[in-house]
Amino acid sequence: MRGNVRSLPQAVQKNLNRIAQEALSNIARHAQADSAEISLDVSDQVVTLTIRDNGVGFEPRGVALSQTGSLGLTSMRERAEMLGGALLIRSQPGEATSITARIPLSPERAGA
Repeated sequence: MRGNVRSLPQAVQKNLNRIAQEALSNIARHAQADSAEISLDVSDQVVTLTIRDNGVGFEPRGVALSQTGSLGLTSMRERAEMLGGALLIRSQPGEATSITARIPLSPERAGA
């Protein structure tokens, strides 16, 4: 962890916590991973949360387009976007997965 987490608006803290919980839940249920890593980087302009695993990976586009979809991935993306940020998913079958949420920290968002 880098930066001052206590300086984050409560809404940002809450939603990043939920994103991390969902990502770890997905790793436990689906990834067949034996390790996961969480990093948090807080600067004056942006907070970046990254969760990585060494699991079996998946095809993000295929999951998003499937009939059942992934409510977990959808909720993580919605939480990031609600705060003016974005969620980036890097994965492919047979490879590790990385999920990164980037949330801007501008003065206008401080009350979010």
